[in-house]
Amino acid sequence: MIQSLYDKFFHAIPSEKEWSVWHKKTESKIAKAKLEGVVFELTDPTEVKYYQWITDEISNIIGSIDGPILEVGGGSGALSFELSKRFGCKATILDSSDVALEYVKIVFGEHDHVLVKGDATDIQFSNESFSLVHSIGLIEHFSDDIIDKMVKEMSRLVSKKGNIFIAIPNYFSPDMISLWMKYGKGSERYISVKRLAEIASNAGLSIVASGHSEFSFSEDLGRFIPRSIEKILGRCGLGFLNYVMCKK
Repeated sequence: MIQSLYDKFFHAIPSEKEWSVWHKKTESKIAKAKLEGVVFELTDPTEVKYYQWITDEISNIIGSIDGPILEVGGGSGALSFELSKRFGCKATILDSSDVALEYVKIVFGEHDHVLVKGDATDIQFSNESFSLVHSIGLIEHFSDDIIDKMVKEMSRLVSKKGNIFIAIPNYFSPDMISLWMKYGKGSERYISVKRLAEIASNAGLSIVASGHSEFSFSEDLGRFIPRSIEKILGRCGLGFLNYVMCKK
């Protein structure tokens, strides 16, 4: 019901066109980075704030990361880059797109990382290879059966003492709504925090934490709101992401 209303109101585009648009935007960022040396995710104030805040939240929940990490559906790889810098862990980024992986390489620069082109439902690594497996903005684009396969793969790959962090867009985030109003909505499904936790539980995982991200507003608006207030608003339901942290 909610998803149908949003798709109609925000003129959602079909999945095929959505990925075409994403690739064109990413190719533009690659060209700018090569020409001007400017990497959007590392220089834009809102992007910098976003990745630092998500890293803070992950740190607050699990404390530290003492082994390699895997990002499933890397996109820019910027969160893995931030986590890798913060915790000194080696990052592996998996994506099915050559364009995405090319951009991840630019984001990481000389910083140690591994790029893997592959399918998120059939990842070619041994069991329990990573201390943290994380994925943001991926599973909501797929059907329930594909999501289940993805989460089970994440579960297979994380170590017994490791953690899995999965996050998706929050339909009720003011910042997400403003982005959809400006650029149009894609194929993002509506998945509540409760449903996200159920998906993880159905894959045999134990829930460590779940909720809405503290990051709620772009830097243009957020700079006028005290961080403590924004964090409260985020946790109360306005956060940009719905997330679940879980383990075996």
